[in-house]
Amino acid sequence: MTDWDHIRKFRYTKDAPPPEWPDGVRAISLEGTALLGVNPKTNKLYWTDKSRRRRRLANFERVWRWR
Repeated sequence: MTDWDHIRKFRYTKDAPPPEWPDGVRAISLEGTALLGVNPKTNKLYWTDKSRRRRRLANFERVWRWR
């Protein structure tokens, strides 16, 4: 069984983000990638946040994922 609380606790890396990223942006850990999902019918990317609500990413974020 997946321990989702554990994954949420360690969803970010402890490494410093690149200096060009905006303040407050943190890198996702490998473990945290389990919180990403794709709807195969719509190809929409989702991120499960701390409140366990799924949120649709903005258009630029969906384009960025292919870079």
